[in-house]
Amino acid sequence: MLTFIIIVLLAGVVFSFFHDWHITDRFPAEGDFLKIDGEALHYKRLGRKSDKLPIIFIHGASCNLRDMELAFADALQEERELIFVDRPGHGHSGRSPHDSELAEQARKIGLLLDHLKIERVIICGQSYGGGVALALALARPDLNGGMFLLAPVAYPWPGGISPLHHICSTPVIGPVLTRAIVTPFAVWRGRKITNDTFRPDTQPPGYYEAVGLPLLFRAREFRANSADLVALHGEITRQCRHYDQIKAPVMIMAGSHDVIVLSTIHSRGLQQELPQARFEMLDNIGHVLHHSANGDILRGLQALDAEIAK
Repeated sequence: MLTFIIIVLLAGVVFSFFHDWHITDRFPAEGDFLKIDGEALHYKRLGRKSDKLPIIFIHGASCNLRDMELAFADALQEERELIFVDRPGHGHSGRSPHDSELAEQARKIGLLLDHLKIERVIICGQSYGGGVALALALARPDLNGGMFLLAPVAYPWPGGISPLHHICSTPVIGPVLTRAIVTPFAVWRGRKITNDTFRPDTQPPGYYEAVGLPLLFRAREFRANSADLVALHGEITRQCRHYDQIKAPVMIMAGSHDVIVLSTIHSRGLQQELPQARFEMLDNIGHVLHHSANGDILRGLQALDAEIAK
């Protein structure tokens, strides 16, 4: 029996290494890279300069920049400049030891904007990316021309994170477990796992491949994602004490049926704390609202543009 278990685990490890190589080749980097502290930050710059502020898009957990690009690029690139970034450890961005800290991810995105010589932006973040967006607004108020937050993580929440993420993010057993068991299982069940995040909506046709979600199930990226999620509660607990420092206009949108990031805690909490914030709840919409209710989201962005122009 022990021999059988060892063979199964070794087979999982071999499969995982092959999968990582194959998926990285299948979904290659399409943007440019900026080297920060020895690690590459992958980003994609689209659109054109105009009288409207550029937008920096910060994706959530368990995905990469393609998710936000799919939702916004076609609709907006003719009217303004758009910057999409792979958060550290995700997509094709490298990972440093402290990158599970919201402030560290925000620092790197701020350096990217400096590199691009962009002096003022709308900061758009979805879910976990909303927490990073808030960290960027706090660290670099000079860059913050306005905030567009979609189902953002903003405050501590009751409960916790799946034990799986705690195990995968540990130094010794984590790499072994991720390669031997998690990656093969996630590849097998990936579409079902992704569909659960859309509830009560469903994935748009072709979404899974269009956003390169198989990249998540590479062992390195899955562990980075787990480390982000495990650290998030403590990170957001420290960060939320400073939201009163944010002075720029803020638009917050969330789905009424979001069971992943509860709007009653996060979005409504921000609305109550920031007098300049506007909040809109979208009826019968789940967590991935930028795809499920894209028209409403674009309308919300127009309202934020109008607020900024006052």
